[in-house]
Amino acid sequence: MIQELLKPSRLMKESAESEAMMDVQSECEVIPRDFLCCKLCEEEFRQPKYLTCFHSFCQACIQGYATQRGGANDGNESYWCPVCGTETAVDDHSINALPDNILAQRLGSPSTNTQQKDTICTICKNGGNFIDAKNYCLNCEEFLCNECTDVHLEQADTMDHNLETMEEFGIRSEYEESAKSGHVIPRCCSYYDPLDIGALFCVDCDIAVCGDCHLSYHEDHRCAEMVAVAENFQNKIKQPLEELQNDATQLQEAMIDLQKAETKTIEQQKELHKSVKNRTKYLYELIMQYENVLLEEIDRRHTQNLDDIHERRKELQMHLAAIDGVNDFTEKLMTYGSCEEKVLMRKKVGKRVRELCEEPLLTDQLSPPNVTLTEPNVAIPTVCNMFGELKDPDITKIDNDIVDVVTDQVNVDSGHESEPHENNEVETNGHVLLKRSSTIESESSILGSTTESDVKMLTMSNNSETFRGVKFSDEVEETEYIADNVFTLENPRREINLPLTIQKECLKGIGVNEFGDIIIGAAASNYQMVYLLEKRGIIRGQIPVQAGWNIHTVACDGKVALTIARGDNRYKVRIMKNDGSGKMLCSMQIENYGLNFVTADNTGNLIVASNRYSHVTNSGKITSKAGGNISIYDQRGMLKRRITNEDYQDLGMYILEKPHCIVVDKVGNFFVADPGNHNVTGFDSSGELLFEYGNNDHEPEIYDGPDLVCTDTKGNVIVADKRMGKIDVISMKGDLKKSLFTEDIIKYITITADKLLMVSTAEGSIKFYEYLKL
Repeated sequence: MIQELLKPSRLMKESAESEAMMDVQSECEVIPRDFLCCKLCEEEFRQPKYLTCFHSFCQACIQGYATQRGGANDGNESYWCPVCGTETAVDDHSINALPDNILAQRLGSPSTNTQQKDTICTICKNGGNFIDAKNYCLNCEEFLCNECTDVHLEQADTMDHNLETMEEFGIRSEYEESAKSGHVIPRCCSYYDPLDIGALFCVDCDIAVCGDCHLSYHEDHRCAEMVAVAENFQNKIKQPLEELQNDATQLQEAMIDLQKAETKTIEQQKELHKSVKNRTKYLYELIMQYENVLLEEIDRRHTQNLDDIHERRKELQMHLAAIDGVNDFTEKLMTYGSCEEKVLMRKKVGKRVRELCEEPLLTDQLSPPNVTLTEPNVAIPTVCNMFGELKDPDITKIDNDIVDVVTDQVNVDSGHESEPHENNEVETNGHVLLKRSSTIESESSILGSTTESDVKMLTMSNNSETFRGVKFSDEVEETEYIADNVFTLENPRREINLPLTIQKECLKGIGVNEFGDIIIGAAASNYQMVYLLEKRGIIRGQIPVQAGWNIHTVACDGKVALTIARGDNRYKVRIMKNDGSGKMLCSMQIENYGLNFVTADNTGNLIVASNRYSHVTNSGKITSKAGGNISIYDQRGMLKRRITNEDYQDLGMYILEKPHCIVVDKVGNFFVADPGNHNVTGFDSSGELLFEYGNNDHEPEIYDGPDLVCTDTKGNVIVADKRMGKIDVISMKGDLKKSLFTEDIIKYITITADKLLMVSTAEGSIKFYEYLKL
């Protein structure tokens, strides 16, 4: 009996865990001040009330705002949030009807426990000794150390007393304090005790029930422990919140596009103003009046465009604010809220999340019309025609008088006044307009001379034969295999075996980060995992991959690519950092025809290799075209550049067939191993070709692959051919330095932080070689 009293029960432990979530001052991080401050007065909450969007305000502040703007007190039945504009219905037209933000109330004014954590034994304290208490006697209401507890239980008059540990005492004190301040969730009766093993929460009735009430009134209802209900809510709300976060990302991208559109509109407006003013100076007296007309027209058109952009921005800001409101509240609820608070708010939060998920996203790009100013017809005395007109590119009508302008200008420049041709004049409202001339030789003479010379110059400078003939002073002309540069990999400096748990799984790739940690992506039948091994092969950490995501590739530098196929050649892609933290370097949605290999540079730009790419036909139809290609996307998932063989047709080069493996060095250069074209190619950070090395007309047997590629800190590119068992060391200019051969079946290669060549074999072993000193 005594030992059972001294041993905490299972319910006590579970309650302690739930109460630990409420004890903000003991373990939690510091509560952000903005969560405890009113958005209107920016001071700490006084009687906080929250709206449907979960933005919270002081009762007096929202009352003043409603009075100023005309809210429920003026006869209306709803309020509009000052932050996001979400409507909140009020039943009895009163601010008091708005729900209290109990979470902010509790976090803003946390209850203080009058009992110190290090309570002193009452008996020893009376004797002048200060010893920490280990138990508490409910009958005597005294704290006892271990020795006094033994004496207490041996005495005849106190041996039947009820004792509890200090942990149980703390839990009971917290619940007694909670009972004094009121309950968050309604309870069935006054006999409800949260420490009772029979205490449950009735999901159907939304009430906490004791064991007796459960058997009497709620036996057929859905009942569960409070902790289980809270955990169930916390698990189910994660996926909708992630969808909302994706929506927020799209809205933020749309905001960026709007900013660009606004900047473009303003810049275009400035350029057009500048053009108008320059022409005004040139023509001066003839066009002063028409200048004002055009400026007003420009301002009218662009003002309308800017109004549309500002209206769209306002709508996006409101939507973002609504999402931020529910995200912020739910995150704080999950981080700082108690089980009761989570259970209380679960339906309201879920309803609000569903509402926002169903609300359409205004992410379609708002492109302002590209208004331009046509070239003036300086040969015509009519002010309007001399000055030009504002033109929209969407209008396909072509100004037929442009040729006459060129012809007349040539006549003026040659010293002859332009005379009206017979049957070519039309008088309209007192203005003489010239029809199109039947000859265009003058236009060709003006436009053709410079154009032809420019084209000729560019053609000569980009001529493939001329380009191929360029020689550099330090160029290495001899790249054939030399016997002195061929070595066999023997006697590794060290060798480890992969743990059996990893060997049994399907390996997706192996890499090494700058700290020397080995990063392995592996997939089993029911889960996928990223393992972090120290250099001796001991598992140092595990990062489980979120359900639904798949490990696509692991780069040699340890970056892990995670993908989800969305259909219609669309993919969600994440690149996990190689520091072992599990954090993402970038996350985006892209559209690409297949994924052979996926990685990213250190700035988060995505680099993807595939065998097909989108192509626009002459009729304007978008279709897929066969051919190896490398696509580079920025952090927002926007395509920056796509490298194809078409880029090098003029040079007579065919560099990509089936690109398979990519590595990015620290400065952003990336290198591609292509087993389909039997070569390795290097590109700088902007996608320009650095070198190509592999099979050619002179050396057709260099590779059967290659399959793998990595780099080292010495500026070398290391290329592996699995079928030939060969590893080549190549310079940044594409010159072969040495070839290494091994008897092992190569599976993956990379370079470690201590400058060793790491070779992972098909037998499950990893060998480390000193390749630079061979």
